Amino acid sequence: MIVASGYDYVDTGARTDELLRRWLGEQRGYDSAALGPGRTVLAPGVLLDADSAAGREGAYSRWRLRESTAAGAGLRQTTVVLRSREHGAAPWICLEVEHLPGPAANSGADDPTELAAALLTELAAHDGPSTVRPGPAPVTAAEVERVVAELCHSERRLPIVVDAGVLDTGEPEAVAQLPLWQPLVGLAVLYRLTAEAVPAFNRALPHHRIAGGGVRTYLPGLDPASPVDGYRHPAVHPHGRHPDPAHTAAVVARLPRRLAARAPLPAELAALPALRTLPSLRPRPRPPATSWTNSAPTARC
Repeated sequence: MIVASGYDYVDTGARTDELLRRWLGEQRGYDSAALGPGRTVLAPGVLLDADSAAGREGAYSRWRLRESTAAGAGLRQTTVVLRSREHGAAPWICLEVEHLPGPAANSGADDPTELAAALLTELAAHDGPSTVRPGPAPVTAAEVERVVAELCHSERRLPIVVDAGVLDTGEPEAVAQLPLWQPLVGLAVLYRLTAEAVPAFNRALPHHRIAGGGVRTYLPGLDPASPVDGYRHPAVHPHGRHPDPAHTAAVVARLPRRLAARAPLPAELAALPALRTLPSLRPRPRPPATSWTNSAPTARC
């Protein structure tokens, strides 16, 4: 997840630090009272490394949590980075979760989204002109013009997922918990059209229409005047929605997940130095010189 904060670097850093302390204590059950720079052992098999720097090239703060608490469960690494930008631009917030499963891990387990949702809310996250929320924002017919302008904006990085299903009258929090949205938290801007907004949306984008009851993912660089460009933005039609909502959610989330993993990092994040940590007390055995081994991907932020 890479989004821009709605606050300046100093305020964002204070909010992020406080949020991480709450998350570690309330959600993960660790003692976060003694957190500070360097390495903190939160529990057996649980390490938190933090570093920061400020200079001519800007400033950054970084937190990396590595958890390996159960035998055979594997290793989960959660990295949060705050990075300043030039000319007073909103700082970047990067969250990356990696999981190297072990033989006893649950293969069906997915990356948690609680931290991503908390960061989006606490930091008033945005991507270009779009607010990035943990759940979908309802779009009425009067708001279609604004959403179309966001779809066509040249500075957005994230895909925008638009659901043209019938908008129920439930609480927004309940709608955000629907299976379709959970895998997309932090990876896309999320909208849900009301029934009245669907025809207005299709009139505004005749070459990029969305069928009532369908879901469409609009990639950055949308050309509203190009009928050929419409093939770049995949759609799940109403008859293609699987009876199991989780199946449809997996299909819709596939492209945003791939983009998040493979898209080039912003220059400020790509220039970060490697996180330097204390050496392990038990040295790792070296593989034979003639063998090749596959390693888990390192944190990109």
